[in-house]
Amino acid sequence: MRTEARSKINSKLIILGGLVVISGLFLFFHCESFLVKFIHEVGGVLLIATCARHLRINRQALSKSLAERLSLKAVLAVYGLTTLLMTISVIYEVEF
Repeated sequence: MRTEARSKINSKLIILGGLVVISGLFLFFHCESFLVKFIHEVGGVLLIATCARHLRINRQALSKSLAERLSLKAVLAVYGLTTLLMTISVIYEVEF
């Protein structure tokens, strides 16, 4: 059953990721409509939820991968930098 669950989740990740990327490109080129914004926002939320489920199913493999200190430090550095940049952009209304 784990293989079937992974297969279903991987297909959902690909489909949702594609929708978010395509709608993001529309938004980047200022082709903003209600439908494009709606697909981008809802697709993004569903993508995050599906990613969380995917990580939960594959937590053993993720634990082994992050067992090395270098990869754990790299992941934490990326999360920290991203959080810092988002916080600065919100507080000071700066666009990077």
